[in-house]
Amino acid sequence: TGMLLQNAANLVRRILPPPPSNIADLLTDAMGTLNSYGITGVVEPGVDERQMALYRAVHDAGRMTVRTDVLYRAMRRDDVAKGVALIKAQTNSDMLRF
Repeated sequence: TGMLLQNAANLVRRILPPPPSNIADLLTDAMGTLNSYGITGVVEPGVDERQMALYRAVHDAGRMTVRTDVLYRAMRRDDVAKGVALIKAQTNSDMLRF
């Protein structure tokens, strides 16, 4: 399948380059592509704190064109508490829900 799991995924994560500086533009472009296929809502599973902030920034800039439910990914018990706190600090809207 090409899917890397557990330790194999961790090895690759260590050598991945940082995300591009225009990642918000790329997300907006991806939403435009989804819209062109008639897709108006998605679920984004397994995001981290950085990705949550990206969705928030795109939303707050008025650039959301796809209703998105964002699901935080917790790998360890400590991550669960952190995720709950992050989600409670968010304000949901009709376009973005955490």
